[in-house]
Amino acid sequence: MALTNAERQKRYREKQKEENKEEYLKKEAKRKRNAYIPSSKLSPSELMERRAVSRMKFKKHYYKVKQATNDKIQPQPSTSSGTLNMPLIVQLPYMQKNNFRKTYRRSLMKAYRSNKELVEKNVSLEKKNKALQKKIERLRKKEAAGLRSSEEDDADASSMETEDSIIEMTPRSKTRAEIGSLKLDRKRAAAVKKKLLLSNLILHSITPKLKSKKRSDDPVILSRSFSEYRCISTLSKATGIHRKKLRNAHLKRKAKLMSAKYRDQVHTFLERTDNSTTMPGKKDTKTVLKEVKQKHVLNDYMLNLYEKFKLENPEITIFKTCFYRLRPPHIILADFANRRTCLCTRHQNMSLKIKALNNLGIRISKNPDVLIKAYDSNKELLKMIEAVEERSIKFFNWKRVQEGNKMRYKELEENMEKEAFIEKFDRELNDFREHAKRVTNQYNEMRRLREHLPENEVVVWMDFAENYGCVSLEEIQSAYWNATSISLHTMVVYSKAGNNTKIQSYVAVSDVLSHNSTAVYTILKKLVNVLKNRQPRSACYSLLK
Repeated sequence: MALTNAERQKRYREKQKEENKEEYLKKEAKRKRNAYIPSSKLSPSELMERRAVSRMKFKKHYYKVKQATNDKIQPQPSTSSGTLNMPLIVQLPYMQKNNFRKTYRRSLMKAYRSNKELVEKNVSLEKKNKALQKKIERLRKKEAAGLRSSEEDDADASSMETEDSIIEMTPRSKTRAEIGSLKLDRKRAAAVKKKLLLSNLILHSITPKLKSKKRSDDPVILSRSFSEYRCISTLSKATGIHRKKLRNAHLKRKAKLMSAKYRDQVHTFLERTDNSTTMPGKKDTKTVLKEVKQKHVLNDYMLNLYEKFKLENPEITIFKTCFYRLRPPHIILADFANRRTCLCTRHQNMSLKIKALNNLGIRISKNPDVLIKAYDSNKELLKMIEAVEERSIKFFNWKRVQEGNKMRYKELEENMEKEAFIEKFDRELNDFREHAKRVTNQYNEMRRLREHLPENEVVVWMDFAENYGCVSLEEIQSAYWNATSISLHTMVVYSKAGNNTKIQSYVAVSDVLSHNSTAVYTILKKLVNVLKNRQPRSACYSLLK
């Protein structure tokens, strides 16, 4: 049968190896050295494969060496001669690997058992040692009691204070006196001192509260004495309560008292019409302590309202967390879901310019109302803008632009030179100060009218609602294109009813969607007729907000 190319090559290599063995081995070693790849350049899987091959080669090599050694050692035949000319060679049995592992495990288990026995013996000796120490301590006490004479006992008894005087002592001095009377060594006294001081401190805190006629609901843990005597950690270990909670207990009580003190003022501030808007729906209510209250939506974020509250009430010191906590449940936070869309153009344009200044690194309040109260004049603000390195300033601005045949308001980005921006900002900030002053005066006047409303006079607070689309309950498909809309004009009437203020709500429904002066005047005429029929002697003052 003809040989294949691979078989012919194999026979050729074997022939070359037999003829030039040394030269062939040198070439083979050189080839392997050149083809060798360092371990650092191999992947983890390739490295594991190389090591497995190496272990297998070493295993085969050691096996061959042992076999060769055993083959060389052959037992010599014994002779009857009395002289020993040849050394005695004894072939020892070769230990297999499995037997070696078994012996190793047995030795390891034996060491573990021995270690366990020594540990148990050590625990037993420690118990005996403690028992002997207690026995020695009892003997010392008996010896000390026998040496004391009756005169020394009388002197000690006369020097000891009465029960009433001990109660009047401080917890630390009482603890020192009790430890001194026990005649303990320094090590035992240090171990007993903390526990004895803790018990005396608890008794010291309980006794005045039990003796006082006015009982307090606060637990004993709230006493500051535990911090003063450094027993917070010991009390924490004894009760399982974290030391931080025990240390801050009296601070929490103080925070609750402060919250109750300013609760009514914060509630009144948040419910004001300039800070929140009352939701108009019948179902927009919240039950708080079995009392149904109408929901309010804040007009601004709590941080800005907190700054506004501090500016209006400088005599009140209240922290931000306390102000946030005092917000009642029926007042909802301002967010993107319930934000107001009918915002003041001047306020929004000023806020956008302030935001641009913040982006340039000028740290000022983002609320325009807070800004004008923090800076009485524009000089300091203009100096801060002049110190900016940028030559041009980018900002957004609401403008009325031509879009087709109509004029629409859009938020546009403007880029202006720094000098021109300073001039424009100075002019608009002065106008904004006057605008904010007028708005504040209007709100204050309306609040004064509602609180001090004269007899036979009413105040009407009115505002447009959004337009609503009308659909039929069961309509055909083609009626989708015949949808109609209506406009709701909401009104609240305040009138005097004895010593209280009476509130009545009205709504005008109209298919006229234009919110202009003509529509407002028509609705007012109809409302005045309704009010005159119900209260003939009343005079009406209205304000459109």
